[in-house]
Formats: sequence, C-alpha cells, structure tokens
Amino acid sequence: MLEIPTSADPREGVAGSGPPSPVEPAATGRPVIYFDGECGLCSRFVRWFARRDRARVFDFAPLQGVTAARRGVKSDGPIETWSLVMTDAEGVHEGSTGVLLAAARLGGFYSLARVLLLVPCAVREVVYRWVARHRRRWFGGAEVCDLPGPDLRDRLLP
Repeated sequence: MLEIPTSADPREGVAGSGPPSPVEPAATGRPVIYFDGECGLCSRFVRWFARRDRARVFDFAPLQGVTAARRGVKSDGPIETWSLVMTDAEGVHEGSTGVLLAAARLGGFYSLARVLLLVPCAVREVVYRWVARHRRRWFGGAEVCDLPGPDLRDRLLP
C-alpha cells in the first residue's frame, strides 16, 4: 500500500515551497514510474517499457531511491507487497491501474490497455498481488551490475 504523507501546510508540494508532492512532475516534467529496484521482474519491465516509450513520456525511479524518498512515495509492509506506482499530473496510480494507465500512454497498440480498466479493480488487483507475492521467487532479484541502456540511462532518476 502506498503511503502519502499529509501536511497541514497548504504550500507543501507546491513547486519551490517545500518538499515536492508525489504528483508533482519530475524536473523533466514527465510522469514517473516508481518500481522495486531490487526485483528482477520489475527491472525487466522497466527496460521493456523504456524501449517502447519512443516518445520519452516517462521517467523511472526505484522505490528504494532518493527521488521516491524526497517525494514521499514509499510502500509500507513487506517488500513482497510493494507495487509499481505511476505518478502524473492527475495523481498517484498504483498496481494494475498504474501499469494499465502507463501502458495506454505509450499509444498505438498499447492504448488498448485502457480496455482492461473496465475489469473491476478488485479482480485486477487479485491477479496483480498474486504475481507480486511470487515475483522474487520466479524472477529473482535484479542483477547487481544491471546497467541501463541508452533508452533508459537519462530517464532513470536516483
């Protein structure tokens, strides 16, 4: 479950007035996909996704990284329950919703991912959580020397 800090200060999260909010775009102005940087499946997904993001719509950041910490994007609970998080100007999108909305923004054939949003979220999340629980056993951890390719290098935030 994503934990978003709340504040009584209405200026918090406004550009230049304190810590940025999770929905504030990265310095590049692009939406950000946060992922478990220690998960083999997640790392492969990000590389796959970046190759298909020819319009360079997204930036990427590990949930364990500085960018996620600064923006208050963190998952609580055991690491097996962490999910992909996509943030954009419209909000914070977790799990299957985040994956499907991000895929739809790739355009072309991937726009059809929006149709899967018609499946009730509870049903989609059962499948998503089942894969999330088993992902490290099935796909292992991310390789220690896994260097990003040129399609990802300048969009991978700390």
